Amino acid sequence: MKSALVILTFCLATFVMGQDYQQGMEDDMEAFRRYQQQDEEALSDFQKKDREAFEAFKKKVEKEWGDFISSTPNDWVEYSEDLQNRSKVDFEKGEVTIEILVDKNEAKNEAVVKEKLAKAVEHVATTRAKAQDFPGQTAEKKPVTPKPVLHDQLKTPDGKKVTPQNAKTFAREVVKKEPVKPKPVRGNPDKVKVQISLALAPDHIQTRAKDYIPSVKKYASAYNIDPALILAVIHTESHFNPKARSHIPAYGLMQLVPWSGAKDANRFLFNKDEDVSAGDLYDPDKNIQFGVAYIYILQNRYFKKIIDPQIKTYCTISAYNAGAGNVSRAFIGNTNLPNAIPTINTYSPDQAYNQLKNKLTTEEARNYIQKVSKLHTQYKSWM
Repeated sequence: MKSALVILTFCLATFVMGQDYQQGMEDDMEAFRRYQQQDEEALSDFQKKDREAFEAFKKKVEKEWGDFISSTPNDWVEYSEDLQNRSKVDFEKGEVTIEILVDKNEAKNEAVVKEKLAKAVEHVATTRAKAQDFPGQTAEKKPVTPKPVLHDQLKTPDGKKVTPQNAKTFAREVVKKEPVKPKPVRGNPDKVKVQISLALAPDHIQTRAKDYIPSVKKYASAYNIDPALILAVIHTESHFNPKARSHIPAYGLMQLVPWSGAKDANRFLFNKDEDVSAGDLYDPDKNIQFGVAYIYILQNRYFKKIIDPQIKTYCTISAYNAGAGNVSRAFIGNTNLPNAIPTINTYSPDQAYNQLKNKLTTEEARNYIQKVSKLHTQYKSWM
């Protein structure tokens, strides 16, 4: 979602379904101007605690590891509580990297190192992930998923699925085959790091997607949204990474920002004028509920007056990433959406798609409409 979540944070509290469209949009813009200042103040208050806790955590990690890596929309990075283990799962490429820190003298004992490495591999294979990314974050200390995050996505050498029951054997087998190659740790001369890499099963993306289909169907039905579109958005935003976290930060499968898009959805869904915690946005079902509500708002508020349903979908996809104002800009050169709607209604679906593909202001947005549209077609065969 990125900028769209900030650009479209206005109007949930002021919109009344069925009111005159032009007047409604003008009222929404005025509400936005008033709300923006309040939201920026809330943003600083909300972020302060998490930012301070994050910086403290980062310093501790850098002291141990000599560097710091963190989660992204596609990567799930997790550190052990003692900071001696860390793992990174790339959900786009299907690659897992596991590292451990050991004392220099201990590194000479290969059996000890491999035992520690095997325990780290077993943990990654069986963990349900932590909702709290670092100590002090405004998130409960609870698991993210009911099953291991990587369930059915790792295979034993003989092709069997890795489960909590065979994970220990799997871990020892993969570690046994790998030579121990200690590497120095910058700024920590007493420690070395040892790494092992694993590959996820070729169908890992589809496997994760299937886990979320019940929630997708539930909320798609509730808000009359095409479930294939929801899956396409999740795939593009996070590759079905429940621990996705951007630099903004946006959280979870559909990349929602706590104090903007998620807060808007909270008002719409529950009449609660409050931020949504990172922990709640890491909850896959809640994240999908908020994300689908946001898509509903785009389709049924901003683009309500677009006549052709396919064009409405294209505009919704683009607005989810770049904001409704930038959709307007692609058609008429400015962000006055009410003025853009009549122009948009003169286009055929192919013409509208090409206009967005070529005229959206950022390369990311131009790529986004193409990727989501392609995946939308693919996921229709699933539903």
